[in-house]
Amino acid sequence: MSDPKNPEASRALYWPAEWAVERLFWREVASRTLAGVFTLVVIGVPALIYAGAGGVLTPDQVWPILIGVALSALVVVIYVLVLRAFRRRERRKIEDARRAEETRTLVASLTEEEKARIVLEAMQEVTKAQRSYDVQAILSTIVALAAAAAAALYPALIR
Repeated sequence: MSDPKNPEASRALYWPAEWAVERLFWREVASRTLAGVFTLVVIGVPALIYAGAGGVLTPDQVWPILIGVALSALVVVIYVLVLRAFRRRERRKIEDARRAEETRTLVASLTEEEKARIVLEAMQEVTKAQRSYDVQAILSTIVALAAAAAAALYPALIR
């Protein structure tokens, strides 16, 4: 049965392909994953410390896990700071391009053709800055994921 809001509702067979390209879907996946990890850390770390303090686990079992969790948290903090720096730099470049466009187009002696060329150049600069940010964000995400995986596997690596 079709959705009354969307007359062209797709069949269930095509849903995964539609989800794969939908940004809102991946935002939802990321937020739920982060919520699960956060809950696990908030509940798991105190339980692990309690188990270590109560003698259920030995210190040589507890410390590597706590170090792995701390390293993972450190990777997340560094990742967020790096992305904020990239975004700040991108915004600065975009703002500079827009300001330069505005000052150059205010010159009264310019023809409409010259003004259109200046606007086009400014748009290209903005697009270039956004692409640069996207590449940097993707690369830093890959590095952060690899570092977080290594930090999470730290207890297994030191044995």
